[in-house]
Amino acid sequence: MSFSAPMEAFEFTETLNLIMQAYKQVGYRVKIVPMPAKRAMHEAVHSDWVDGVLGRVELAGKALSNYTRISVPIGKLEIFAYYRQDSSAKLADIGSWSALSPHKVATLRGFLIASHNLTKHKVDFQQVTYARQAFEMLIRHHVDLVVLPRQMAEHVLKSGEFGEVRQSPTYLEQELLYHYLHQKHDALVPVLTLHFSRLFPQYAPSVSR
Repeated sequence: MSFSAPMEAFEFTETLNLIMQAYKQVGYRVKIVPMPAKRAMHEAVHSDWVDGVLGRVELAGKALSNYTRISVPIGKLEIFAYYRQDSSAKLADIGSWSALSPHKVATLRGFLIASHNLTKHKVDFQQVTYARQAFEMLIRHHVDLVVLPRQMAEHVLKSGEFGEVRQSPTYLEQELLYHYLHQKHDALVPVLTLHFSRLFPQYAPSVSR
């Protein structure tokens, strides 16, 4: 089976391994095809080679109408705002989507939660293909803030190249991540749900059917 996935998904190593383990238990090998987040969604919706979408929030289900969401969450997305240290006096207490409205923001293209909320709160925002590009815009003073999932941001920031970047003390939002399987494989949903509940026990109690 082939899954489309944002390149940044490879930062979730443990989650990837557990998903591949679940499929191995039902007799399938998984090939993960990394690409920019927006393209990953486009391929899932419009191409016939995609068997599943690695991990997306529930909101993505509106676009993934030909997919079935496995009801056991596979992870949690924590979304933070990032700012330059020299802006800390006015930006350090950012903790809600509405608080972003006076500022210019950069975020990842295909990051549905961000685009939905930034549009809803009438925030002036630009979208980039890769997380690194957002931080480059921040350092060059092209934007005031960057909005990204914590894991994606940390992957870029750990290099130390953007040492003047700071993370907001509280997250803007937390969202559970789910695996989506193309409806042509719906026969696998019950057994995969069972395996997911065993492999992701920290989330299994909150399963909604």
